[in-house]
Amino acid sequence: MNFNQWKISTRLVILIGFLSAQLISIGALGLYGNAKSNDALRSVYGDRVVALGQLSEISYLVQRNRVLVMDMLLQPEALNVAKRNRELRANVEKIAKTDAGFLATERTPEEAKLADDFGRVRNSYEQEGLLPLADAMLSARMEAARAILVSQ
Repeated sequence: MNFNQWKISTRLVILIGFLSAQLISIGALGLYGNAKSNDALRSVYGDRVVALGQLSEISYLVQRNRVLVMDMLLQPEALNVAKRNRELRANVEKIAKTDAGFLATERTPEEAKLADDFGRVRNSYEQEGLLPLADAMLSARMEAARAILVSQ
């Protein structure tokens, strides 16, 4: 049977059916692509944006610890030193927790190396510099605290 011999209504039904099938296929493909894009963006958010926020928090706390040490040295009254020491030690703990959260995210090999290097340097900075200096300030040993500040 020749297509030209079909009734116009039959030809229109076939054309509309074919175009509807194409429309549904293209819509399904678009939804699939949108879902894949959402998954990729979720990964970027979880592995990059959240990690960037964690790094920002660590940077802030490290800088805050420097301010606390300077405040202890500039105002060595026992009450001020005790207050600043509590905040400094809380910041050290918060840095460790935030760093552990950062290390749990997916990282590139270069980021992993940098994170490991930072962990070693941070640990040395805290254990050989900040905490001994705070201990010296708590026991009112100003010269020892200044020596630690200059040497570390």
